[in-house]
Amino acid sequence: GEWQLGIGVQQEILPRLSAEVTYNRRKYINIVTSDTLGIGCDRYNGAQPTADCLQATLGYRNPSYDFYTVIAPTDSRLPNGGGYRILGLNTEGLNQPIGAPGAQTINKDLEYYWHGIDTNFIWQGPWGLRVNGGTSTSHASRDTCMAMFDAPSVRGREGREYEAGCRAQTPWQTRLTGSATYEIPWVDVLVSTLFQSLPGPEITATVTYDKSQLIWNPESAFRATTPCAVALNGVGCVGATRNTTTVMVPLLLSNEVFGERTTFFDVKLAKILRFRDTRATVGVDIYNVFNSDAINSYNATYTPDNPLTPAVEVNNWMNPMGLIAPRFARLSVQLSF
Repeated sequence: GEWQLGIGVQQEILPRLSAEVTYNRRKYINIVTSDTLGIGCDRYNGAQPTADCLQATLGYRNPSYDFYTVIAPTDSRLPNGGGYRILGLNTEGLNQPIGAPGAQTINKDLEYYWHGIDTNFIWQGPWGLRVNGGTSTSHASRDTCMAMFDAPSVRGREGREYEAGCRAQTPWQTRLTGSATYEIPWVDVLVSTLFQSLPGPEITATVTYDKSQLIWNPESAFRATTPCAVALNGVGCVGATRNTTTVMVPLLLSNEVFGERTTFFDVKLAKILRFRDTRATVGVDIYNVFNSDAINSYNATYTPDNPLTPAVEVNNWMNPMGLIAPRFARLSVQLSF
């Protein structure tokens, strides 16, 4: 279920100028969770109390999963220059059962909220000029650490444990918008513009690690010497069936790094034509009028340097992968009768 609450205040600041501030809050409740019986921290007939099992999971110990860490590459573009330890990575324990029955129930620990503040300013200028602008600022936080009955989501790094998993947050971000409209009375021409400044896209980074680079936690150290399902792969394979030789690991926390903001203007020009009881509006809409080339997506694949093949490895991480739509125009005709 979802509850919504909104409180707003509107006030005239000066003649022709008014302001509105609104606080919005949404709460999500009665969220259903799935629990596969016999795996992880069971709510029903588990080997130990659920709360104790979940606390152990936050300490990277779970009866059905093996935990390991990796070391992030050294790179000035990564937080603190990289080289940090990524915690909470895990794989299914050996011979984990497949096709076990499950149960679905409402879980109070999954309840969470979102809240934000919106502002809007309106100025009624002379001769029909109207200008308005405002902001939309929001933040979200969700802690599901006590609802991880099956696959543990506890990835993070030293000093910021679990923030890439069960304690994900979205930082405060602000969206700016504004518009202005004016109808030139003596020529019946409508002029309007729209301004937007949006938060940049999230930047992610994913590295492929070989099984030999995994650092198994003490409780799972035996995995480093456990033979793989395929003898040619040696030892230390990942997965319940011991047949995976590489893993893909995100280097950043959720919603940690963002790209440049996207700022652009749109303009509309329209001529009003009148024929007795008929009114025609012939116009042109020009989008991204200043032809902004803001980036809206980045390469997320991080390729570490290989000292054996320095001339072959190319790290294209954070290279632009997409831009906002370039400037373009659209003609329109509207009849009113």
